[in-house]
Amino acid sequence: MDLGECLEKGLLKKIKVDKERIKKELEEGRRDFLDAKASFKAGKFKWAIIQCYYSIFHYARAVLFSFGLKERSHLALSIFLEDLVKKRKLESKYANDFKAAMFTRESADYRAEYSRERAGKLIEIAKEFNKRMKNLARK
Repeated sequence: MDLGECLEKGLLKKIKVDKERIKKELEEGRRDFLDAKASFKAGKFKWAIIQCYYSIFHYARAVLFSFGLKERSHLALSIFLEDLVKKRKLESKYANDFKAAMFTRESADYRAEYSRERAGKLIEIAKEFNKRMKNLARK
């Protein structure tokens, strides 16, 4: 599936760019990241992973909103990031990191597969991912 198909199927919808909405997503992502770090420190690795993913999700969503789009699925957001890579507006590492975070969150949430190492790695990924998305959302 590509961006055009997502739009045709209603998985992505065109919206008016709203700077306040973008700002709200960035703030939500920042809060989730801080919560993830606190959960990690408290030894709650499953929750650290889940919160970390949602931090990444909100930062990516801010970028989506800055392009005048809104998603109806997490998969559509991943396809949007891949489209940015194709258009050379984003490095492929970040689209891959989003997919890895989504998989790690699903493994923790649905299969109880999580560890200190996975949580720590995802926090490192999120730190870099979020910084890149914040810069992209503000362009």
